[in-house]
Amino acid sequence: MSVQRTYNHKALVEEMELFFENSPFQEIWEYTKRMVEAHHENCGEAWLQFDNTLTGEEISIPLQGIVLNLIEQLDEHHSIRLHRAITIGRARARGLSRNDAIQAHLQALEEVSPPNLRLLDGGKK
Repeated sequence: MSVQRTYNHKALVEEMELFFENSPFQEIWEYTKRMVEAHHENCGEAWLQFDNTLTGEEISIPLQGIVLNLIEQLDEHHSIRLHRAITIGRARARGLSRNDAIQAHLQALEEVSPPNLRLLDGGKK
């Protein structure tokens, strides 16, 4: 028996829309959307391929160029924030609520964050 994997591409796009809203990168985002949606007849399939290209699961060479074009336009601060938006959007596209997706992202960050280290005054005695 096969399990049907649901993918709601609109959740990924919505999360990215929130990120790019009123940003200086709105134009590159609009270009990216047009190019992704022109990539495949089925809009949902195009965004799934975009998603898979982001993660390296199944790289689409044409979409890889679109992804690289989008990312190289951003400065470091915005790249980090885009990564957050993509991570949350991908989780939502796979069925999590926005709140659950945010919590999963925060939990993942805690798991990979280095432990808090503190310097002891005086050092070793």
